[in-house]
Amino acid sequence: MDNSITIITRHDARNVVQKQARLDGIVYDISDISPDDSNDAIRYDYLTLVKTTKGA
Repeated sequence: MDNSITIITRHDARNVVQKQARLDGIVYDISDISPDDSNDAIRYDYLTLVKTTKGA
């Protein structure tokens, strides 16, 4: 997808219930979440974001 980006964030259980994210003032729909289910002390989640289009 041309209008999508993947970001990596510190693991947070709240990530899986979020529907949208704001990055640099732009609102994105969260299309996919890949949570880190390991037992490591520091964990990261991958979020795929798709730029929203108003009026669509």
